[in-house]
Amino acid sequence: EEREKGKEAKENQEKEETPKQKEEKESVQALISSISGGYLLNVLSVGAKLDLFSKMYQCQNISGSWTSEQLASHSGLNERLLREWLGCTAASGVVRWLVDDDGEVRYWLPEQTVKLICEYGEGSPGGEQSVAGCLLAHITLSSRIRSLSHAFLHSHGISFDEGDDDGELSRGISAFHTNIFRNIFSAHLLPSFDTYCPNYYPGGLMKQLEEGMLVGDVGCGAGELVFALGKAFPRSKFVGFEISETALKECHEGKERKKKKGGGENVVFMDGRREGGRVGEGEHEGIYDLIVSFDLVHDCEDPSQLVQGVRRGLREEGAWLVCDVVSGDNHLDNIKKTDVVTWSFSVQLCLPSGMGKEGKGEGM
Repeated sequence: EEREKGKEAKENQEKEETPKQKEEKESVQALISSISGGYLLNVLSVGAKLDLFSKMYQCQNISGSWTSEQLASHSGLNERLLREWLGCTAASGVVRWLVDDDGEVRYWLPEQTVKLICEYGEGSPGGEQSVAGCLLAHITLSSRIRSLSHAFLHSHGISFDEGDDDGELSRGISAFHTNIFRNIFSAHLLPSFDTYCPNYYPGGLMKQLEEGMLVGDVGCGAGELVFALGKAFPRSKFVGFEISETALKECHEGKERKKKKGGGENVVFMDGRREGGRVGEGEHEGIYDLIVSFDLVHDCEDPSQLVQGVRRGLREEGAWLVCDVVSGDNHLDNIKKTDVVTWSFSVQLCLPSGMGKEGKGEGM
């Protein structure tokens, strides 16, 4: 009996994975999972492009769950392709399904998924966070694989606008940031300024904004923060500076939509690629009470030039409020602490944009 136990223990020991075997197994599993997720991401991005998730949510409000025929009728999309799309997303577990008493397959989205995946906006079901922006941005990023490979080979950067002909990248980043601007920046960060910098502004920053300030947003993207602040503080004026052509297009189109609703009068956008359109130059020198920059510095090819421009743009008593990605001081810290989505954006967008033609990327 003792010999049998010893033999069994030895066999079990031989069956145990060595550290090398375990490492190899984990690597293969991560690879397979990443490939599966990558293909699924393409399918989900089609849904984001077609605003399909919002249409699914609308159907859900009508009947609780729905068939592919009902969704096709509501969305105006091809039913056969839509059925295949639903099959893929249902197999992944993102979309839920059941078979009703008549043998028909019906689908629905769980409430938390609705909050995450539907684009955040007025009247939309989006919640504290929205991944719709990630899906839209992926459409452009996936089209730049050849350009990115060329950049690796020839040591150059990639323009932010490259491949973004339809503006999915700008709209995607805007959608991803909108909830942050509404729920974090305006509601928490601005009010906390006086806690960290007491008496910097007479009566406090919020009081000054309510009474009227001149505020610049350098690197304003599609203008979501500018619009949010403009609505919150109608007596202040907000100037957005941007160099991305597609983002500026979104800014101007957004302002036209605001004007039709009687808003946006205290918001202006400047093209930073043109003379007189940069902060700290010409009429934009020494006049700003406050300048903000959100998610910008790490994308800059030359951050020192940015700092100098902002300093020239501020009044003597002005301040620059900067929000940027939390990262470690070295590569190892970032491997340990930074999530895969942030890393992926950095590889495909942030660092290539910041490297520019000369391959600096000093903001990173």
